[in-house]
Amino acid sequence: MKHMGTIPVSYTELARQGVLALRGLGYSFSIAERAAHTLATTEAVTGLGLKCLQASAQRIEATAATSLTAATAATGVTVVNAGGKSLLELSPFLLDVASGDAERFGRSAVLVDDVDGMPFLADIALRAATHGLAIWVTYSSRTEPQSLAARPASFTVRDRRISGRPLADPATVWQRTGERLEASPLASIIPSLSAPVREGTGRVLIVGGKAGADLGMLETEGDAAAADWQLADTWQRAFDRAIQGHIDAEMTGFDFFYKCVKRAWAPTSDRSRGQQG
Repeated sequence: MKHMGTIPVSYTELARQGVLALRGLGYSFSIAERAAHTLATTEAVTGLGLKCLQASAQRIEATAATSLTAATAATGVTVVNAGGKSLLELSPFLLDVASGDAERFGRSAVLVDDVDGMPFLADIALRAATHGLAIWVTYSSRTEPQSLAARPASFTVRDRRISGRPLADPATVWQRTGERLEASPLASIIPSLSAPVREGTGRVLIVGGKAGADLGMLETEGDAAAADWQLADTWQRAFDRAIQGHIDAEMTGFDFFYKCVKRAWAPTSDRSRGQQG
């Protein structure tokens, strides 16, 4: 059923055509193929995937071919400078790093600075829940309008269940010292997490544990609706409904999406145009 200003689309359509749309914005095929699912998932569970794509299009085009930098701090935290890149591109990669280190060391922490597109964090939550990973994510942003941003807030994934909460203060996190794991105040391990967020950027911390791990040291409290867009407890149900039915996409964002698709879709003859249907 079509609602005012929306159009029903399937998850499969967004994921399939999303590869072309993201190629049209300058991503390589391998990145576009993964990011298309991030886009479709975020649209399905927050309704903001296409809006974020449109709002961040110029930044995406400017950073698609650039590299990010990553280093491991003395505390065992992997620190990533995203250089303005979007979580649309980085979400699958960041979850791979966090879950891989957690499997190897028991715990992991990945701090990402100068990053765009906070609603795409929903994809990290859904991927983690699907694979039974245990993660805790906190973020803050000055990238989007207030309706897309949040005060520092967090969500957890454990036993395939996603829960959203504001960030408790003080929070604690596991620190790796050699082969030992010790619990310490979050701010003492990663002082930059509490530093002011640069204008036009965001900051994300992902902490991971082995499947079924107790992330209780990462304290959360308060109202589950930590941000206007984040209703993390509803994401899994919204995703399941989208897979079984459809997504009501906002027309403005959907139109922009197909403009990006057309940039990469360039049939060279009448025959090839006919084969496109």
